[in-house]
Amino acid sequence: MNAPIFIVPESCTKSNAQVIVLDSGHISVESNLVKKELISQIQSKTNKGNSEKDFKELESLMYDRFTVQLSSTQVN
Repeated sequence: MNAPIFIVPESCTKSNAQVIVLDSGHISVESNLVKKELISQIQSKTNKGNSEKDFKELESLMYDRFTVQLSSTQVN
């Protein structure tokens, strides 16, 4: 997908201020899902009681993770 173009003024109070134009080029977003084996492993431990380490691991899996990659980025 095409990424946006950002225009950042050097000053917000001067009408003739120079600007920086950031062309983000192309953006690629990839979702990093949790492996099904890991979900099954955690679900099997639920009935047996969880240790502190298990809670920390479960907490880290509660958030979505994405890999974002920009290509053909230009600054003028």
